[in-house]
Amino acid sequence: VPKAVQKERAKQLRDLFEVKQEQFEKSFIGSTRQVLWESSQPTADGRWETHGLSENYLSVKTIFPSPVRNRIDTVRLTGIQDGKLIGEVI
Repeated sequence: VPKAVQKERAKQLRDLFEVKQEQFEKSFIGSTRQVLWESSQPTADGRWETHGLSENYLSVKTIFPSPVRNRIDTVRLTGIQDGKLIGEVI
């Protein structure tokens, strides 16, 4: 198979993966998951953007008033932004 064809097929597979990944993540919007918070970064307004993984390894982020790490919370998934699900602690 010519190199150009290999590259085009690989690109098509990467593009398909991105579409399927986003569809998969969107299918969880509105659901409730357990999330282990792994890291926090300060925001310009003094709050903390916190990132973690759900029990099925979905990448989730939310905002906390202070840094959170190594804690599990019940989270409602409310949307998706920049390839990460947005969570709301309940």
